[in-house]
Amino acid sequence: MTEQQRCQKAATAPACLEMPVALMFTAEHVDTISAAGIAYRRLLDLRAIGPEWAPAYAEWQRLAEVVAAMVLRKLEALEGSHQ
Repeated sequence: MTEQQRCQKAATAPACLEMPVALMFTAEHVDTISAAGIAYRRLLDLRAIGPEWAPAYAEWQRLAEVVAAMVLRKLEALEGSHQ
């Protein structure tokens, strides 16, 4: 008997295992995620008192927000398709 069949037979919710979620990203999405990682590593390499830090922080923050919004849109779409 598979986990899914066991889950369907079980009368209580805790007996059910949640199915893993896989998000599919386009090459453009992967590039954005990679750019955010690179920006973060660059930020970590800079000193907070240096003149390059503020622009590096702003770029990392911008990319982090883009990635977060992208992931949320994917999760919302996935949730909508399961309802």
